[in-house]
Amino acid sequence: MKEILRSGEKTDMNRSFLRELISTNPEFFEVYSLTGDYFYSRNQPDSAIGYYRTALRKVIPRQKEKQNIIEKLADCIVRMKREKL
Repeated sequence: MKEILRSGEKTDMNRSFLRELISTNPEFFEVYSLTGDYFYSRNQPDSAIGYYRTALRKVIPRQKEKQNIIEKLADCIVRMKREKL
């Protein structure tokens, strides 16, 4: 699952599947990070932002993982600003 979501493959997943993924462990940061990665790979930074922000509100055991999410969130924000120009 993780590999599919992060691969950038153009796999279509419906929102109910993504909600189900999150419901498997709603307190685990990685389900939100993975869902953000899915939208990021689909060139939907506006959707990814919310999931990355939620992931950052969860317990993240390693600083490197947290930094990775912060960097992806920042990239999404930059992409959104470029699209508005």
